[in-house]
Amino acid sequence: MAGQDTIEELEGLLASLGNGQVYTASAGAGALALPPLFAPAGGTAGEDLTPAYSAAVITLTGTQTSILLPAGPGAGRMGIFRLALIQGGSGAYTVTAWYSYGTTAAKWVGGSAPSLTTAVGSIDMVDFTCLDGTNWYGSAKLHIA
Repeated sequence: MAGQDTIEELEGLLASLGNGQVYTASAGAGALALPPLFAPAGGTAGEDLTPAYSAAVITLTGTQTSILLPAGPGAGRMGIFRLALIQGGSGAYTVTAWYSYGTTAAKWVGGSAPSLTTAVGSIDMVDFTCLDGTNWYGSAKLHIA
């Protein structure tokens, strides 16, 4: 099953980084707040090069009016968030707005958010990196399955 393969891929990524868990959920229409970053213990801001990270596998069952990314890891520490979006139900679901923690729009490679693949069962991977403790910068790999 493609969704299970995606979960296993994300768990492998987190295992390579240290500890962490993959958040899985089904998301109907409305706004969706993603889980917080997993921050490894030890080190201090500006000195610790270990990133804070998290991942989620979301099966879309309705159009999301917004996706709210978790709070950044704080100044001096990188944050990484990987999101797998699976088209469930009848498909054709979209995300109309992506926000950094709060009301600041996420910033995207190329200047605009991607148009998600809408076929039932398709999977899009969206990666976010936070370099300044506040803003999330996104890129997408569309229709990986």
